[in-house]
Amino acid sequence: MSDFYIIDTQYDHLTSTIDNKDALLREVHNYIETTGDREIFECIINKRSEQIVNSQLSSCSSGNLDSQYQSESMAILINNTELFGVPNFYRYIEQQSQSLFGGLLPFWAEYQRFVLMLDADAVEKAMPRIKETIPCEELPSEELKILAKVELENGFHAELVQNIEADCRKFLTYFSDQPLRLSNANALMNLETFVKQQHWYEMLFELDLSAQGEHFILYQCDEHGRKTLLSSAKIQRWNIKDDWLAFAPFFQSDSWKVSLSDRNIRTLEASGMFDGSLSNRLKLSTPQHLDQSFSQSLALGDDCCELIRMAVSGSTSRLNTILYLSIKHIALFMKLVGMKGVYVITEQPALLYFFQSVNLYSDDPDCYVPMTYQQITPTKPYTYKGLILSVPMVKAIGECNYKQYYKQVLSARKKSTTHFASCLKF
Repeated sequence: MSDFYIIDTQYDHLTSTIDNKDALLREVHNYIETTGDREIFECIINKRSEQIVNSQLSSCSSGNLDSQYQSESMAILINNTELFGVPNFYRYIEQQSQSLFGGLLPFWAEYQRFVLMLDADAVEKAMPRIKETIPCEELPSEELKILAKVELENGFHAELVQNIEADCRKFLTYFSDQPLRLSNANALMNLETFVKQQHWYEMLFELDLSAQGEHFILYQCDEHGRKTLLSSAKIQRWNIKDDWLAFAPFFQSDSWKVSLSDRNIRTLEASGMFDGSLSNRLKLSTPQHLDQSFSQSLALGDDCCELIRMAVSGSTSRLNTILYLSIKHIALFMKLVGMKGVYVITEQPALLYFFQSVNLYSDDPDCYVPMTYQQITPTKPYTYKGLILSVPMVKAIGECNYKQYYKQVLSARKKSTTHFASCLKF
């Protein structure tokens, strides 16, 4: 083993300079595999966060990771302050990633993709080729459970898969020519859409959640039977509510504004999820108090779930169609499996405008209750945390085709004068 991998050695004597991205990815991966030090990125980020908090630059410690690392204060800190108490190789990574990738966070995202594709290659080599011709349900692995499925026009398929890690079917994605098992294909789509495109780098800490558990998926088959994954969303049931993103500290902080109105409360009372009146039980003083009182007021927690990581991919001209098909069949499947309320966090304007068109400009019962909101990034739309009510949502979206749906979205956008929509800056 070369002295490059001796973690307590100074690195001034390195014999070569990393001059391309692929070389740096392989260099870091070889280091991690050799040393077993698998939390390099987390450690660097936590160290820098501690330094920011303890410095006179603490004003940049608010906001998400992207906004923190984009700040001038963080740039000053990285350039002028050493990383103490860690191997010198950590500082080397920080410097090289800044030079080649524009920063540690983009490099971490690229490294996760690099590892994901390496893992997919390893699985492919280890899997007997006969599995390609045997239905997944017949393979001697963990039992695959598809809770609901429907075949649509033009080769589209929608499914609710209980355990995507047990699904050995291969899917293409818009981000790789290599067919991947569903778990890897979904993790790749989440990485590309949420992390690399939208800069939600926090997801890198728990990217493995995208490769396991219950998911809605939408895919399209071509004339050769090849499947392309277009959309997905992770479903988290009430029995793991302690792990819900909606109840995480970031989404319960006072930076979020409570938006629950009397009308919204009446809608919740009529949803069948609660016993009796809510007017005196829901505490609207803070987001955290609202979530806690909401949970305590539910008649049966199993009526409620959380929908996270809703990713949509495809050509630009098809994205709205894919989004429409996804939300339509998510609502149908949630109703089918007994979920009356679905917690969702979204900044997707088309979705919010459709919810608004049903709530304010139609005779249908309200299908969505906006509970809290925040403009996390000044240049992006407001993010809403709210509750989709599956029964009225199925009625609203089930009775309209795509053209009608899109017409409602555009109409709501033009009519928008309420606070609910005035927060949508795009």
